Amino acid sequence: MLLTKKMKYDLPQLSMAGTKINLVEEIKLLGLIIDRRLTFKAHITAQCKKAADIYKQLARAAKVTWGLNGEIVRTIYIAVVEPIMTYAASVWSEAVELEMNKKQLFSLQRGFAQKICKAYRTVSLTSALALSGLLPLDLRIQEAANLYKSKKLLSTDYLPPGKELERKVGYLDLPHPSTLTSTNYEFFENTNPLHTGSQIFTDGSKIEGKVGAALSWWEDGKEKLSETFGLHPSCTVFQSELYALHRATRLVSSSTDNKVNILSDSRSSLDLLRNPKLSHPLARSIKENIARVVCEGREIKMFWLRAHIGTAGNERADELAKTAALQSTFHDYDKVPLSYVRKKIREESHHHKQLLKKQQHISCWIVEKKEKLD
Repeated sequence: MLLTKKMKYDLPQLSMAGTKINLVEEIKLLGLIIDRRLTFKAHITAQCKKAADIYKQLARAAKVTWGLNGEIVRTIYIAVVEPIMTYAASVWSEAVELEMNKKQLFSLQRGFAQKICKAYRTVSLTSALALSGLLPLDLRIQEAANLYKSKKLLSTDYLPPGKELERKVGYLDLPHPSTLTSTNYEFFENTNPLHTGSQIFTDGSKIEGKVGAALSWWEDGKEKLSETFGLHPSCTVFQSELYALHRATRLVSSSTDNKVNILSDSRSSLDLLRNPKLSHPLARSIKENIARVVCEGREIKMFWLRAHIGTAGNERADELAKTAALQSTFHDYDKVPLSYVRKKIREESHHHKQLLKKQQHISCWIVEKKEKLD
């Protein structure tokens, strides 16, 4: 296959061991059909056919007044059809701007949208999309492409100025599988207080678009010290909870206490630490701090407690975290989560969707005026 932008060119004559090699118009590579003009029409046609076969089976069961529920059809569309259509979208997403490709995509999506909202076949695509709450398929493909580029750091359009994306721990940076350990935790009940070791309560908070974390160190029923930390507004509550645990374990690592109990009301954070595999950078730092303490012959235990049940240390940590979120001017942690990038990409898609609606309304208004004048 020959790829060129030249209008006039001579076809190359290729041969191998005396056998002529013929040029082809398209090739299939890892499930992606690449044509000579890079229109990707053949690929879109093949993917639409694959998804249409699913639609035909749905059409037998999902009728207007009976059959599959609309939400079930929506789940099938989002979980099956969209992944089929967005496969390798970062390669061919620009091709959806071609009208011939848009027609194929919209023809496929119209059938699914009608099944979701239980509409008749005469309903237009625009109305069916509005009733079903689906995003136009061309915008959904652009979303998948932009998300891939953001993950691979090929684009920073959706990141705050000067900030970096929070990335998973690379395979080369992971410890050897034989050294992987899980960090277990226990359930702490306020009716059975701990009698040995110091206690560190951690918490995170996001309030009024601001994020903060805090820890409170208690000994003999009294607060010994407390620390507050500010996080970038793009961070999540989950990140703030993990960062609080990270600072708590680092504090224990630099101390000389033989036994310290760390208590958190974030079960999701503790469940992440229980997983032997390390993927989150903060989780990796926490487990490294714990391993350092254990190697020194000291003990560090993790506990989960219910929030807002009157535990003094937990209420104090919660108050400090909210104060840190509202008053902190310095960001101790500013890695942007992938969820923030997804949110920005979706906001851009909805903005384009609203612009298309306005253009359609204007076009309809112009047509009506012309008909009246005629």
